[in-house]
Amino acid sequence: RASGMSRDDYFLTTMTSPCQCNEGGPGIPLPQCHRNITDLQNCTDTTKNEVLSDLEQLGFDYVDLVLLHGPNKGYDEDGVCDERVCAFNRAQWRAYSELQAEGKVSSIGVSNYCPSCLDCL
Repeated sequence: RASGMSRDDYFLTTMTSPCQCNEGGPGIPLPQCHRNITDLQNCTDTTKNEVLSDLEQLGFDYVDLVLLHGPNKGYDEDGVCDERVCAFNRAQWRAYSELQAEGKVSSIGVSNYCPSCLDCL
């Protein structure tokens, strides 16, 4: 804002993390986890509130793009997303779609997704 630029002069992107964190494993450190949600509706609500909180902190009415960060757990031995991970991905996508319908998000996308996880959406 201090630059004096109009909001229309730049493209604002934000992202949210998966609703579930990696469990780690032998020799694999547990990543810093801000949430480990087990309920699908809570996942949708938390994701939506996270984006709305970003908007409030930034002092803007909308973002141009919001990205769902790739899931970091729940792959089988072939690297395919299991149904539980797919369900949480869909819950977060639903939150994005609701925000888009409300005019809070112009475009939605994913980051670091494998083909099988894209198929879930």
